[in-house]
Amino acid sequence: MKVTPSGMAIFCDDIRQEAGGAITIVGANPRDEVIFPKGDAKKCMIPILGFYIRVAFPTKYKFEKLVIYAQQEEGDNEKKLFEIQYVAQTLPDAPEYDEKGNLVYFKLTCAHRIPGLECIPNGRIRVRMVFDKQEPIGLGVLEYKYESNE
Repeated sequence: MKVTPSGMAIFCDDIRQEAGGAITIVGANPRDEVIFPKGDAKKCMIPILGFYIRVAFPTKYKFEKLVIYAQQEEGDNEKKLFEIQYVAQTLPDAPEYDEKGNLVYFKLTCAHRIPGLECIPNGRIRVRMVFDKQEPIGLGVLEYKYESNE
């Protein structure tokens, strides 16, 4: 059985790291899209964009570096919004299987917040993770566009 890493990104109106370690997600976006009111503006603003990112991979999954990043794509233009790196040496030792023979997973959670994100309508933000220099694994896509006349 081939075991691969997995994960997801939740996009929200705001995100807060609480003093006790909890993460508060405000206004989670259920459709992974932002609709701007129809208008003449060539650029729009997302006042605050929060990211809640959770990834999981088996403890036996071998790698040196994990990079999680968000990239804004508008037409032919691409811009990296943030990048978070984890080095395998910093993870604690853990068994590959539990006492029942089930795989044991590392679970990493991160929260990121971008205030005042300028964008043009009809774009997207992709969140991905990359282990070493392998192919990126998609975690989520937020689309943004003008409202339709329908």
